[in-house]
Amino acid sequence: MPENLVTLRVFNSEVEAELAKGQLEGSGIPAYIFKDGCGNMYPNLQLARGIELKVQAMDEAQAQDVLRVYTLRVITDEDDEDEVINQETMMINEAKNLTKKAFFLLIISIGTVPGLITLPMAFTQSRQALGLINRTKSASTLLKAGIWTIIMLSGFMTIVYIAIAMMSFMKKYSGF
Repeated sequence: MPENLVTLRVFNSEVEAELAKGQLEGSGIPAYIFKDGCGNMYPNLQLARGIELKVQAMDEAQAQDVLRVYTLRVITDEDDEDEVINQETMMINEAKNLTKKAFFLLIISIGTVPGLITLPMAFTQSRQALGLINRTKSASTLLKAGIWTIIMLSGFMTIVYIAIAMMSFMKKYSGF
């Protein structure tokens, strides 16, 4: 495997990643998929981290151009013509996907031991969604409020989990 790989995109599904990889390789750009599913024993881990599509650093600009053209085209069922999607709409849709993943991580972390792992991941996903939304002009206020709610809840719950863990440790080892 080549050195100095950079992450080009992070996808929600392996199918999307494979399709984009095919577009890149069809354009002569070697691409690699990185995913964490513990050898497919825990494919749900991919929901948390996503599937990364990587290319060599020297091919990054060309690969971005290839994927930009690829992702801006959708074949419609009615007339089989290409329909160009507004890039802002794509960013809003990606932000919605990140927000859904962050919400899912937030929900599964409530009352579970892996909360200290999934809560920071929810925080990170929602911050990425907020970054995308802030670059758009037409995002709804409700979506922004939802993202901020997830950011605040995941941050607060992380602090609560840490405080409980510290109090348990102090109680156990210092007789507190």
